[in-house]
This record gives sequence, C-alpha cells and structure tokens, in this order.
Amino acid sequence: MSFKEFVKYVGLIVVSTLLTMAAIFWLSMMSLSFLIRSASEQAGKSDQTLIRPHTYIELRLDYPLKEVERDPFARFDPKTFQFRPALTFHQVLKVLDMARTDDRIDGILVHDDMLQAGWAQTEELRRALTAFAQSGKPVVAYNNVLTAKNLYLSSAAQKLWAHPVAVTDWKGLAAQILFFKDLLQKLHIDVQVIRHGRFKSAVEPFIQKKMSSANRLQTRFMVNGIWNEILGKVAESRRLNPDSLNAWAGHLSLRLPQDLVKHGVVDTLLYPDQLNERLAALSEDKTCSCDIHFINETDYYYKNKAKELFKELKPVGSGVIAVLLAEGQIVPGEGNKDEIGADDLIHQIRKLRQDDKIDAVVLRINSPGGSAMASEQIWRELKLLAKEKPLVVSMGNVAASGGYYIATAADNIFADRTTITGSIGVFGLIPNLQNAVSALGIGVDTVKTHPHADMGLMRPLDDTEKAYFKQMIEFTYHTFLQRVAEGREMSIDRVDSIAQGRVWTGADARKLGLVDQLGGLQAAVEYTKTLLPKDSKPVKVRYYPQTENPFAALFNLKAEQTREQLLHVLLPEPLDKAVQLRRKYETMLRQDKIWMLMPYQPDIR
Repeated sequence: MSFKEFVKYVGLIVVSTLLTMAAIFWLSMMSLSFLIRSASEQAGKSDQTLIRPHTYIELRLDYPLKEVERDPFARFDPKTFQFRPALTFHQVLKVLDMARTDDRIDGILVHDDMLQAGWAQTEELRRALTAFAQSGKPVVAYNNVLTAKNLYLSSAAQKLWAHPVAVTDWKGLAAQILFFKDLLQKLHIDVQVIRHGRFKSAVEPFIQKKMSSANRLQTRFMVNGIWNEILGKVAESRRLNPDSLNAWAGHLSLRLPQDLVKHGVVDTLLYPDQLNERLAALSEDKTCSCDIHFINETDYYYKNKAKELFKELKPVGSGVIAVLLAEGQIVPGEGNKDEIGADDLIHQIRKLRQDDKIDAVVLRINSPGGSAMASEQIWRELKLLAKEKPLVVSMGNVAASGGYYIATAADNIFADRTTITGSIGVFGLIPNLQNAVSALGIGVDTVKTHPHADMGLMRPLDDTEKAYFKQMIEFTYHTFLQRVAEGREMSIDRVDSIAQGRVWTGADARKLGLVDQLGGLQAAVEYTKTLLPKDSKPVKVRYYPQTENPFAALFNLKAEQTREQLLHVLLPEPLDKAVQLRRKYETMLRQDKIWMLMPYQPDIR
C-alpha cells in the first residue's frame, strides 16, 4: 500500500467516525430538547394535564395497530424532534378496561374512519366495547365514513351517529391478489417451484396469471366467513334483518347519508359541533352541563401509566403470566423490527422458562409463517417451556403456516372467529436468473468440484436437483403433519385431509379441531389464570418483549442493529422501504430454501 493510499484510508476512517459521533450527538441533543420542551409544556399546562370529570375517550385508531413495537426509534419524529407514541393492540384493550372503572370517564366516543386494525383485532375490540357498555357507561360512534369494517366495530355502540355528508361504502368484501408471471417473463426470470399441498398457493403469483380453482375456493370460504360474521353482529346490534343488509350491499342501496337513517343503520345525522349537547344528554349526572371534555386513547393511556406502574410495585400475589408477543414473518437469525427472528424469540422463550417468577405464558401470534427451519426451532423451545409451565396460544389476525406450526406446541389454542389460520403446507421457491442476467449483457462462467455445486440462482434445476428439493419438501410437510397430529391429538391422515396448505377462518378451525376455543387475547389470559394454583391469585400480567429505550439502544445494541435503526430514522421513507424490501427477499431467496408461508397477507375489504 502506497503512502497516498494509506492517508486516504486513514482519512475515511476519521470522517466516518466523526459522522457517527455527530449523529449520536444530534440524537442526544434532540432527546434533551424533547425532555426540556415536555417539562416546560407540562409546567405551563398543569391544569390541562388532569383528566377532568365528564370526559369521553375518543377512540380513533388511525395508526397501524401492532401487537408489539420492537423499534425503539418508532416514536421519534426527526422533523419535530418529538416522540409520538402510538399504542399497541394490548394497550388499547388496557385503555378500555381502565376506563370502565374510572369515575372521570363518562363514556367512549368511537371515531374509526381511518381504522387500521386487522379483522381479528377489530373483533376483539368490538367485544371490549361491548364489555365497557355493560358497566353502564355509553359507547357512542360517530363516523364520516362507513365501511364494512368500521360499521362492524361501530355497531357495538348504543348510539351510532354519522356526519350529514358521510360517505357510505357498504358493498361487501373482496380479496385481491396481484400476479407477476407476465412481468417475470418480461424480465426473463424463471421461477422454479416445488410444493406440497394443492391449496399451498403462496407461489401462485409468480407462476400463474390468476388464482387456481383450489385457491379461489379457499379464498371464497375465507371472505364469506368474515362477511357472515359482520352480517350477524351488525344485524343483531342494529336490530336489522341480515338478508336486508346483504341485499343492500349487493345493490349498493346505501348511497346517501339519508339512506343510512332511513334503513336504521345509523340513528341520526349531526355535525361535530352538536356532539357535546348529545353526549351531555346521555350522562347519568342530570346536573351535567354541555361542557363535555375529550381525550384520545393514547393520551389517556400515558396519563394513567404511572398509576399502573405503582400498582405493579404493590404485593398482589405470586402469580405472574407473561404474554409473549410474536408478530411478523418468521425468519432465521435475529430478524428485523417487523419480523419474528428465530434467535430473538427463542431467547425470549428461554428466559421466560428459566424465570421462576413467571408462572405461565400466553403466546400471542400474528404471523403468516415463514422459514420452515426457524419455525421448527421455535416450536422446540416452546415444547420445552410447555413441559415446565402452562402455555396457551392466542391467535391474532393471522396465525398460519409457520405461525400455526409454532402454535401446536401449546396445550390450548384460542382464535377469534375472523382469525386466518391453518395453511398447513410447504413450498420451495428457486428463481432462475440465467436469462435475466444474459439479457443485461452479463455472462456467467463456473468452475465446480461436483456436478450440482452451482445449484442455485444462475441456471435451471436438473431432474436430480428437483428430486433433491422434492424429498426435502415432503420430509418437511410430513414433519408438519406430525407436529399438528401430536399437538391436536389427531391421526396423520385426519390432519392431512384438512391440511394441503388450505387456509381456514378461526370459526372453521374450531369446528375442525385446529383450535380449542373462540376468543381473543383477553379470553386467553383469563383462561390461563385458571391454570395457576389458587393461592397465586390475584395475578399480574406482563408483556414481552418491551420496547427498549432508544438512546440506551444506541450504545448497547450490536453494531448491525444500531446501524439499521439509525438508517430507519435518517433515511427518506422511499429509501427506507427499499432497504427493508431488499432485506426481506434476500432472506427468503438466500438464507432458507423451504418455507411455510401464507399465500399472501390477507387484505380483505
């Protein structure tokens, strides 16, 4: 190395070190600025920080309702230098539970125009609103837009009001899948697929132009199952005929806001400035004036958080239930903030198993599946835990393929009626990029020690290699059947008859024996309490993993994780998404060859 090159490399190291230190200093200063600003705001508005009597919680849910927030930087907005906390799903449930016994809270006002919850989450939120109403406090819904999903949630309210120019979107449900076969052909990419299960349609978008008859059948069952749940609950709450609701969707009969009132879908039309008067009239305190106050669910949760933490310090019994949250695609290794990394989840499971203070575990799964190997590794660790402590599974919006695989380790599985589950099948997807790189003028030449050493992305598979993958797929599928048969106490043949990659709703899965009970996260926790010794009640419930402090993370996490978190904060959104997309497909195509994955993330609307 010449002296000139040496100086250049030393200069690069110095510059990169200075930039890193500058980034850390900048984030630290922003944190300090945030704390100072928050303190001054709280000092100047101390009377406003209190939750006053005659307050309604405005439940807006206009943010993605995650099961767990792993990203310590998720709450940081670099434009305003502020943290903007959004609640996770279990925290929203906690808000509804706390508000039931809070004398300052008169009721709940649901604004769900921008609802970003999944179907199973919406189902459990609906039950939580119904439970809140049973406390004697009113639940009121006010909508500017009425879709199938937010009408399903809003119909739990005793009063359903809408804006005089509200938009109606009562038209039924549809599930659409994008197909890329023609695009891949234009790019000269050949996708080679090996699978077991005629319903295992995760690969169809890459090799077909439309749904197979099997996939169309299972998708129709899934969509109709969710639609029937909506019809039944809306009709019951609004005292309507399900057949009429169905016909109105088929003929687009609910077109104008007046149609909603005419048919009894909503009670009345009014403007937002008229809400106070209407809500005051619902108050049990007849001396109440029209001075109704409002607080959103996020502010209410954080204003009560200190009180909840204080309760945790009190000796309330020896029973502790850990709710372990697992959300995202299952991948080998640690994964990123939107994935279930096998190593990371196994570490969490092992800690809970070895912690003598934890008496039972509820595993909350919201996952379409993923890597077969990673799913098996997680399953094994869960089986070890289940030998020592009660293990109950609660399925969220989706717990299918690998997500169902890991669920079979539990003795008892809960699912909502609209949960998407099953998809017991396996596939391998190996793209052949030979023609694609050739079309770009790139040549590939190979030197190898054995005939199949270059098996991979740069040439098509031969018959021996296809047989090799086929045997691995069959072995993995049979292992999947064994796991289900053992966990559900079924025969292999019985499991195979309802497997083949087919997707089921939670209601259908209950009939088939794939799940034990219908209910959400709260029902699973309550059931788990009954498994503990009587002398361990009352019981504490703790959620894992917890969101880490972002600045502690900067100095404590591994270099690779820290770099990703910094990029997530500093990169423009399009570039950040591109980085995440590249990482996802790199994991899928290179790190593992066999997958247990849902056909697609169900986006039914």
